[in-house]
Amino acid sequence: MSEIVLITGASRGIGLGLVKEFLSQGVKVLATCRNPGAAQELSKVLADANQEPAFTLDVTSDLSLANLKSYLDLKKLVVKHLINNAGVSTPGHPVEDPDSIVRKEMLDVFNTNVAGVAGVTEACGVLKNGPGGKVINISSSMGSVERTLTSGSYYATSYRCSKAALNMLTACFSLQFPDTYFTMVHPGWVQTDMGGSGGRHCGHFGGESAQGIYNVLK
Repeated sequence: MSEIVLITGASRGIGLGLVKEFLSQGVKVLATCRNPGAAQELSKVLADANQEPAFTLDVTSDLSLANLKSYLDLKKLVVKHLINNAGVSTPGHPVEDPDSIVRKEMLDVFNTNVAGVAGVTEACGVLKNGPGGKVINISSSMGSVERTLTSGSYYATSYRCSKAALNMLTACFSLQFPDTYFTMVHPGWVQTDMGGSGGRHCGHFGGESAQGIYNVLK
């Protein structure tokens, strides 16, 4: 059996940065994303490090999660640590006010950012692979009720609500599985597809965030 770190949403942005960081530290990684065939940089990074190819995973699909279980059993891979990085927002992110929420768009965000995290955490086996496992859920300061109130900002409402729910999910998991370390991490504003949506520029890319997240896990 071989112990690994499973990273979701690894095709670009913070997820790809995490894969690079963990590989640079000599850690065995299983990267997942919805369409590995289109993730050329990820494929090259994994091949150059002699790692398993990226696994096709849609965190919103129960069938896809069942396929993950089967794959891990077939390859005799033990997920010792998990980073739930896969996340989405509404199509118009960050433009969305509380009085303009589109129900389906909000539910789609929750399906990935909350239910998807719950599904992967159960399916990958990290909860059953012995004490000492760690689960890091990529959250956001935008999920903080206190910070939202003090900042006076309420844009991207669906995303904010999903990250607040993710924080609660993390707390609930930590109580149910005290032998597994759970935490939620705010990676900072990073120039990803989501972070740069709406023509925004922050000047920070995924490398620094990835290093910080690795330091939390090690």
